[in-house]
Amino acid sequence: MKIYAAIYLEPEEESYTRQKKILEDALAVYGTANVLGVAVGNEYILQAIQAGDTTENSTARVVEKMNEVRTDLTALGYTLPVGTSDTGGTISQSLVDAAEFVFANIHPWFSGSTAETATEFADSQFVSAEALATASTRTPSPIMYQGEFGWPSDSDTTGETNQGGSAASVANLQLALNNWVCHANTAGTRYFWFSPFDEPWKATSGLGVEAHWGLFDKDGNLKDITIPTCTAKNTP
Repeated sequence: MKIYAAIYLEPEEESYTRQKKILEDALAVYGTANVLGVAVGNEYILQAIQAGDTTENSTARVVEKMNEVRTDLTALGYTLPVGTSDTGGTISQSLVDAAEFVFANIHPWFSGSTAETATEFADSQFVSAEALATASTRTPSPIMYQGEFGWPSDSDTTGETNQGGSAASVANLQLALNNWVCHANTAGTRYFWFSPFDEPWKATSGLGVEAHWGLFDKDGNLKDITIPTCTAKNTP
């Protein structure tokens, strides 16, 4: 298995510095053979905007930290791609130009799409993100990923539906799988399914669906679904 290591950005500096040190120590022990890259920040820009910051300021901070991590890794003798992850609507040209890869998180559930139109919605948003990579002055061009795509199979709020009227259900999870996986694999879209397992710790988030995005339940049992088998055109 290969991974993208990640540093989760908070408004303060302490957690960033601590995580960067942990990453560097881990690379010193285990090397980089199974590390595809380092993501700096996960939806930091979205959360900063929600907290009252500007897009420009929050983007500039992510760019600064990506550059800092890249410089520090190079100084330690590591050659690893450095990028970031944020929601599709917050990704800008300046962010893409500073990254070697970008994970564009596009969630049809939270955007009010129906389960039936989830794939079409994600495609339309991802086209815009890919256009930024195409227009980038960076050489080679940044690689774009659909960073998170999925559908919740349940909710702690009984009978919950999204703004599009679609339910959080196993049936709609299966529908999203059926419509997305082979379509994306054939098109060569690089993506991560969100997520492999249910995450009970997220139940305290206040959003009923947060703990229920897994293909497997919290105990590692595959839900009552069939995972499509399709050859992927591109690999990470």
